Amino acid sequence: FDFSRPAYQRINVVFVRAESPFRDLADLAGLTITGDRSSFVEQNSDLDRIRVTNTATKEESFRLLATGKVAAVIAPLEVGNWFSRQLVLPMRVVFNRDPGTPVGFAVAKGNLALVRQIDQAMLILVKNGRLASLLSRYGISP
Repeated sequence: FDFSRPAYQRINVVFVRAESPFRDLADLAGLTITGDRSSFVEQNSDLDRIRVTNTATKEESFRLLATGKVAAVIAPLEVGNWFSRQLVLPMRVVFNRDPGTPVGFAVAKGNLALVRQIDQAMLILVKNGRLASLLSRYGISP
């Protein structure tokens, strides 16, 4: 793949239910969490004593959190905030040290003409404020 210029930075965090007693990753020792595998959180944290499982979708991960079948979910901040609203599930973050990963559009390798078109469109959206408006609509900071 080739990629366009980034639209924003995705940050992976660890969510727990708002009323849970967990304050940091150490509090999750011996428990099961789910979510993004090979994420910044998993690669840069001591999760040796935490069981990380996979689910088919992020929605499934947050439904498991809602029912108490897992103690926490690793997910992008914006995704968790969206599911919090959709599932009416008050949550809070116990791990937020990810410096962020740039998110852009992927195109077929070698299709540089399309990359340039997307980049030009992104610059227009940045200049006229539409990109910031679109991102904020979904709770994303540009």
